[in-house]
Amino acid sequence: MKKKSQNFRKRRIRMFLLCITLLLLVAIPSQVFALTFFGTPQTLDNAGWVGLYTSLAVVDGNPAISYLDYAKTDLKFIRAKDASGTYWGTPQILDSAGQVGEFTSLAVVGGY
Repeated sequence: MKKKSQNFRKRRIRMFLLCITLLLLVAIPSQVFALTFFGTPQTLDNAGWVGLYTSLAVVDGNPAISYLDYAKTDLKFIRAKDASGTYWGTPQILDSAGQVGEFTSLAVVGGY
């Protein structure tokens, strides 16, 4: 009876080690892919205290961001010129009348 118990434990340990090995083979490459897929972070607007209350969306196939320019209390918008977000346009002021731009929310209407 003791020998059967030892064999069972050995099989459980082998199965556990096999599961851990498979997990590492699957998880590590996916993490490496996730860290390298998005590329280098870019500064899109650095004029003052900008980038608060962001909203992200894909507009006409390209990433887009709306955000608050806190120093000027303006609502700003910027959109990438390509789907990968490698090249970006110039930040645009969408609204500057009064204190605007807090809690921005992008919505795509008609693809734009």
